[in-house]
Amino acid sequence: MKIKTKRLIRRPATFNDAADIAMNANDIDVTRYTAHVPFPYSLKNAKDFTQLCRKRKSQKSCDDLNFVIEMRSEKKVIGCLGFIRIDYFTGKADIGYWLSKNYWQQGFAFEAVNALIKFAFTTLKLQRLEAAIYIENHASQTLVKKLGFKKEGIRHRASRSRATGVLHDVLIYALLKPGKCK
Repeated sequence: MKIKTKRLIRRPATFNDAADIAMNANDIDVTRYTAHVPFPYSLKNAKDFTQLCRKRKSQKSCDDLNFVIEMRSEKKVIGCLGFIRIDYFTGKADIGYWLSKNYWQQGFAFEAVNALIKFAFTTLKLQRLEAAIYIENHASQTLVKKLGFKKEGIRHRASRSRATGVLHDVLIYALLKPGKCK
């Protein structure tokens, strides 16, 4: 299930990706606004993550799908993205992503998440994507707005960062599949 863009490949994680994942995720600036990624982030964390991804991939029906973002030119993993709480009946899923700090502000997150959106609406046949973004995370707010997401509201004290332990207010953004409901 590889998806190639101009500079990136979105694909399932393998055990060989663990070192790159650990190196890139072991940065408080990367993990501070994530609900599920701890800090410090060890090689063991990365190996456990890749094992979980492999397990989920083999399940017939899974409500979470995670992928790595591989830089085509360097053949190394620079981040992760995926879906949390996929509900195939209603056609809804939450999206999440993180990217190595070395690749910020170069359009890589836009490119990767845009490909994820197309996959969600065409392959998975989803109708609605949501992004729950910590109120302090202005970069992610800017990204999802560029991708067409609309702010729908705020959930106060709704999520705690595993990396920092801080409880955050969360802004809810949504993107609907173009066209009518099916």
